[in-house]
Amino acid sequence: MLGILAANENRSGSRGNYYSYQLDVPFSSAIDAMSDVLRLDNEIESIRDIATVNNVI
Repeated sequence: MLGILAANENRSGSRGNYYSYQLDVPFSSAIDAMSDVLRLDNEIESIRDIATVNNVI
């Protein structure tokens, strides 16, 4: 997902390397793109509700 997510490799894990991911676009833009492509209306609405409660959007 070039341009949407940034992956950061962490080599300090006791079980090996792992990646953490961060959005490179506004959260609302990522949710809108998912809703256009995935057709998971109920799940996306739940994500929006949780984001609102946590002051993400």
